Amino acid sequence: MNQNVTLPERQGVSHNALPDSWIDRIFMQMSVLYGSKLSGLWSGSNLEDVKRGWAEKLGGFREMPGAIKEALDALDSKPYPPTLPEFIALCREAARRHQWHVKAIDYKPTAEEQERANETIQKVAKNISTADSRDHLAWAKNPKSQIALDAVVSAAKADVRLREILAELVASGKCSDSYKLRTA
Repeated sequence: MNQNVTLPERQGVSHNALPDSWIDRIFMQMSVLYGSKLSGLWSGSNLEDVKRGWAEKLGGFREMPGAIKEALDALDSKPYPPTLPEFIALCREAARRHQWHVKAIDYKPTAEEQERANETIQKVAKNISTADSRDHLAWAKNPKSQIALDAVVSAAKADVRLREILAELVASGKCSDSYKLRTA
């Protein structure tokens, strides 16, 4: 493989493919590491076609150059040059380790989705504003089961408000003096 040859821009490569300069650097680094082992890997193949294939298949890492660099660095410990699937696996492994490099997908809600979101926000805001005016101790004032009344009795030991509620429950006849819930 002759490193001194400047290759023309490859024809027929998609816009998502890696730039030629990136592919040339990948191949240059692998050539330095592997020498004739690299050229032997693709003997009988057109090198331009091989590079075009690499550019296309590695295009998904265009926004993650760090993953490509880590994959190249990992080759230092590998005795043989990688095939394209092996190199893609090294890139994926690096990308998984550094998920913050993954570009987020832009999301643009439809008008219908935005309208639903606004309605939900209004409902939540209304519930929050009415929650401030709600009686947060209504559960204690109107226990629906013996378990709920037992919770009031237990909590009344530490909370004066619940002691007052418990006294009202006894006085109104909703529970007995021994704190047994009376059903109607």
